[in-house]
Amino acid sequence: DHVHHGIPCVTTRTALVTRTQASWSPSEDPSFVRPTTVVRMIEDTVAFRVLKAMKATQRTIGPALAELGLHPGQELLLSQLWREDGVTQAELITRLGVEPPTVSKALHRLERAGFVRRERTPGHGLTVHLTDDGRALQEPAEQAWRQADAELLRDLDDDDRAAFSAIIRRLTATELAG
Repeated sequence: DHVHHGIPCVTTRTALVTRTQASWSPSEDPSFVRPTTVVRMIEDTVAFRVLKAMKATQRTIGPALAELGLHPGQELLLSQLWREDGVTQAELITRLGVEPPTVSKALHRLERAGFVRRERTPGHGLTVHLTDDGRALQEPAEQAWRQADAELLRDLDDDDRAAFSAIIRRLTATELAG
């Protein structure tokens, strides 16, 4: 409730209603939203909770990657090379679904750190290859992600872990495929 131009009013989702409109009642108005509903709405969404969980995993993954000399996200690029070494820079951009400057900057840093090398290949353009140091990062980087999973799922029993993993896999299948 508040006063608007000197008239006692309540705000609904769709209109400003004056208290003098005798026929209006919040309990009868389906569009009426109590302020506590609005305040709590975002925090009650699945998306918000997934975001919080993701942020919690970054507290595990980030420091582990830093110890390896990696910035967050670089391990995702390396992961593509651990699956298939010697792909083109354009293919990495497509697989990761990010902008070309993002991949270019990451590759430059990874190359400077000695984890990858780029080569011009006739007919294929610029290909990206792991160095021995880059290959050596696979196990510790993947371990950081497994540790983050373990911490995220620690309060769930085996059945809940399996169900949660299946649901998340289903929800992200389209995003990961394209």
